Amino acid sequence: MAPQKVAIVTGPAAPALEIKAAAELAQYLERLFGLVPQVQSQWQNDTDALFLIGSPETDPAVGQAIGDHWPDLSDQGFVLRKVTYQGVPTIIAGGDSAAATLWAAYELVERYGVRYLLHEDVVPPNPGPFHLPEIDATFEPVHKIRSWRVMNGLPHGPETWRLSEHQRFIDQLAKLKFNGILLVLWPWHPFVDYAYDGIQRSSATLNFDSLYHLDETCVGHQRVPRDNWLHNPEFAGAETYEQMLDVGQRLIHDIIAYAQARGMRTTIAVQPLEFPREFAPVLQCPTGAKQLGRLTVSEQGDLDNPQHIGLVETVLKACLDTYPEVAEMIIGTPEHPHAEEGVTEAWAAFNEKAKLEPDYTLEGLIKQAERNYINSGGPPRAVRELKSGITMLHFFNHLFDSTDLRQRARDEDIALTGGCPSNELLPIIHHLLWPGARLITGLNYTASTAIRELHLAEQVDTSRLHAALVVTLQDDNIGPVPQVATSNCQHLLDMMARRGWQGFYTRYWPLDELDPPAAYLARASWDNSVTPESAYNDHATHVYGGPEAVRPFNLAMAQLEQMTAILDTAYLGLFFPVPNTMAGHLDDTTPMSLGLHQIRGAIRRCRDIFAQMLGLPGGSAAQGSNLRHWIARCEFGMTLIDQREQLSLAGCARGAFAKSENEEEKTEQRQAFEKYVACGLELGGRACWLLADHIRDDSDRGQLAAFNQFCLREVREKAEAIQQELD
Repeated sequence: MAPQKVAIVTGPAAPALEIKAAAELAQYLERLFGLVPQVQSQWQNDTDALFLIGSPETDPAVGQAIGDHWPDLSDQGFVLRKVTYQGVPTIIAGGDSAAATLWAAYELVERYGVRYLLHEDVVPPNPGPFHLPEIDATFEPVHKIRSWRVMNGLPHGPETWRLSEHQRFIDQLAKLKFNGILLVLWPWHPFVDYAYDGIQRSSATLNFDSLYHLDETCVGHQRVPRDNWLHNPEFAGAETYEQMLDVGQRLIHDIIAYAQARGMRTTIAVQPLEFPREFAPVLQCPTGAKQLGRLTVSEQGDLDNPQHIGLVETVLKACLDTYPEVAEMIIGTPEHPHAEEGVTEAWAAFNEKAKLEPDYTLEGLIKQAERNYINSGGPPRAVRELKSGITMLHFFNHLFDSTDLRQRARDEDIALTGGCPSNELLPIIHHLLWPGARLITGLNYTASTAIRELHLAEQVDTSRLHAALVVTLQDDNIGPVPQVATSNCQHLLDMMARRGWQGFYTRYWPLDELDPPAAYLARASWDNSVTPESAYNDHATHVYGGPEAVRPFNLAMAQLEQMTAILDTAYLGLFFPVPNTMAGHLDDTTPMSLGLHQIRGAIRRCRDIFAQMLGLPGGSAAQGSNLRHWIARCEFGMTLIDQREQLSLAGCARGAFAKSENEEEKTEQRQAFEKYVACGLELGGRACWLLADHIRDDSDRGQLAAFNQFCLREVREKAEAIQQELD
């Protein structure tokens, strides 16, 4: 029988996060056991069970209850301990900081069987009678940085999230004890304003300036609010540059404030070597970015020319002035750099300062890059990134030596972090970054290709450099086919723990398949004995139907992980959500590869496993909805491959038509083209309905708009043009 009186006590002057921790614990106890605990700032003695929230410094009762046994904790460490305080059974939940105390409360709630997903909480259907868990444990993180990216590009990622979506997601991250967010602010985004040399910035956009319609002509439009085109809902009605800027800056400030109110470290990433196109007249040799929309320009000439230095300084000052509240600013470099000019001089300067030769020579590094076939662009891109990386890092050293930017960042207590533009430079990166810099690097686009560069990452001298890793959970180049990369993420986390790296920043787009890897990351960040399998076992048991769900769920995850590794290497760019991703297959001259037939078979097998799991008894209230979402995601991926197959066959029929020698053959191939296109369009419509029927967040809404464009509108328009040629 549940006690009649339960109290949750904070200190009389408890910080806001500890008060929130008490309130959160109270609402979970009510959801689980129907209790209505008394939340007090000072214990009133008349209770049957007690929770003390805080540390001896913030709650005197904690100090009295734990005596001299409060552990020596870091600012992220916390303790959960059952004691008897003044004759009352008591749980102490507290940390050395208010954020750590909040995590202690969430960890305690997990002991009652609650699990946190990225979209919702999973509460056990039968939690049993109220009790105080038997626990005496101290928690310290393995990885001090546990940060999630919450702003990015493309319509199926966080760029399309409204503020309430960000807030909901940040709340779930806090429950999983992640402690940071990263906002990637691209040069074309409406987030930073500046003027230089008489030119005022005047352009800004979202989604690479691609407008994806979501009107009554779109399949599945009935499932989403009416709108004329897809954008972040916060920007509704913002048409001018000034209006976009006002909304954009307010959104970023609000996201940062919300995360900081939950004890999170906030980071922005900027690209100061790329500029909106109106600044092209400032540059010696402006080169357009090789990215969707070609929205920016960069300097291909001498990076150290005064105009370029002045423009970059202006951009960075604007970032510091606009977002002084952040803890860190990552200074990125172009994804596709073309800054090789001056590499010999830049290398000579580094060598003079750091005495790199004879252990490292420019010629030797170039030869190493020339053998780098792991790079997604092969050796040519690896060499270009190496040479450009040396010149860009030399430029930043010059910039920070000749300006007050570092002092301004120090004044605002903002850490300046740099990237490593070429993996070949990782063993010497501590010599190449500016003094006081931190390092963040991603190694490669995907987790399975990143682990092939671990031998270079392991050579980073973390005794001289604070280093963190970008961990990709789901890659935009592959697109919305189900992807799971947990086992490869384990190798990355293991390396970081062994080699003294500080932690990780996630990279992903939609959240659809991320609950299993998130469960692993959340646990492994605090306990390096956790494996993907053990995390999956816990996840499946609590979410998908008890112990009987473990074996089939692990089997499905194993298939998806193997499939993802193949996609990472053999099919990068498979369904990259950009124009022509589907319509381009009408130009194919060969049928779809055997490998994609095998990928489709693996997805089908996973779909069948999830369907069988629907019948398992004893699952949570979230079991059915989450399994149905998995099933829909698998069917969506299969349907995209089906459509690609049909469009490739249409392309083959088009090619055969051109080679036909008589009217009978031409008629046959024309009819085949029409048949395959019609089938492809039918499949595209089915894919969009699958998305529309399982929308959970703004990313899903973005995918629906984008794939109406890619699977239907673009295919139909291109097929009609080809049909006119054939006629």
